[in-house]
Amino acid sequence: MSVGDDERARRRDLGGLSDAELLAAALEDGRAFAEFYRRHGRRLFAFFRVRCAEPQDAFDLVSETFAEVLDCLERFDPDRGEATAWLFGIARNKARRFARRGRVDLSARRRVGVRREVLSADDLEKIDAEVDLRGARIELEEALHGLSGPVRAAVTLRFVEDRPYPAVAETLRITEATARKRVSRGLSQLADQLGSNPFEVDDHE
Repeated sequence: MSVGDDERARRRDLGGLSDAELLAAALEDGRAFAEFYRRHGRRLFAFFRVRCAEPQDAFDLVSETFAEVLDCLERFDPDRGEATAWLFGIARNKARRFARRGRVDLSARRRVGVRREVLSADDLEKIDAEVDLRGARIELEEALHGLSGPVRAAVTLRFVEDRPYPAVAETLRITEATARKRVSRGLSQLADQLGSNPFEVDDHE
């Protein structure tokens, strides 16, 4: 078997692992982490791209998020939640920090020794073209409009506008417990319509 065949076989083996198994294997095998990146990198870029005016910022946030994941691999506990929920929870924190500061924090990449990669305009345009942002937005908007008014309002405030539950409850003039129930119901209905939860975060705030 050639080196190329061996690598393809290794990729197939890694492709059969769950996300949690990939993260566990990544503690000793960098190829497992690379597979986790390949599996979720594009979706993560789409998550950031709709929140950033510049594609370079979205790309930097993807790099910073995966650097954070790499730095915190030993802390991941599959008994506490799905690997994607953990990944997008980290991403959401990065997005919040970016929104507050107006710049991408590079601290995680510094800790793991990853340099910032500045892409050319052509590279960024290609990445943008490969991610169907318009289609994702339209699909999500249609799914949101399929929710009842009160549930849609709660989900929009919590995730689209990124407000904490107390603020959601105050705006809608309901209790925080009711706000949480409406959001939970909305996420479940969105998952039924879209095949997955579009707001993939570990939402315990």
